[in-house]
Amino acid sequence: MKFKIIGGSKTFVFKIESDKTVSDLYDGVEGVLGDERFLFKGMSKGFVERSEKLISEEFSNLECIYAEKSNVLKGPVETATNDLYDKDLNFSILEVPGDNSCLFHSLSDLLNAKSSGELRKIVANEILKNPKEFSPYIEKAPFEYSNWIQDPTTWGGAPEITIISKIYKTKVCVIQRDLVTYGFGDEFRSVVYLSYSGSHYNAVIAKTKSGSVTYKFPCGDKWAEDKAKEAVRNFFGV
Repeated sequence: MKFKIIGGSKTFVFKIESDKTVSDLYDGVEGVLGDERFLFKGMSKGFVERSEKLISEEFSNLECIYAEKSNVLKGPVETATNDLYDKDLNFSILEVPGDNSCLFHSLSDLLNAKSSGELRKIVANEILKNPKEFSPYIEKAPFEYSNWIQDPTTWGGAPEITIISKIYKTKVCVIQRDLVTYGFGDEFRSVVYLSYSGSHYNAVIAKTKSGSVTYKFPCGDKWAEDKAKEAVRNFFGV
């Protein structure tokens, strides 16, 4: 596949095999530019996270990709301004059913899992595969927990957010109705936003005028966080 890469003042054509991953693309582009970057695509500059997803599933051949400068993130880094996004992005709340699986519905939408049930299964399997890593976050024995968390009537909370954040290597920022925020996974480079009423989670998303949806944003992007908070404020009428 062939892409036009725009990296600040440097523009070049980058070729890579279609069976390579987005992570491979990141490595190649950063190798040419000589520093770490965030990759964006489309006129609205939708953020594309580093992942093991196939390039052919994320990009079209001859697509234009923006490679914006970034720092190695070990937590949120506030920026005074942000020019990485179309300022016409409309942030809103994606409401999910209140059926005891609201956390899993919301995060399955934001993290591209097939369903809330599938996300529960992913969490259960990961606990069994890596019990030592995740045992500090659960109050049950791994096997007991893996069965318990797959019950659709089981609520998810902070332990499950922590585990899902680590599985997907994505920060999860929970915005309460009073706009107080809690972050899980500060070490990761991308972030998704949840709204929380005190008993129910919803997803926070952003849409362009054409209807394309952005679910993830670079960690430390103050503009995106403020817009997410504004969406939560408007939703709760506070």
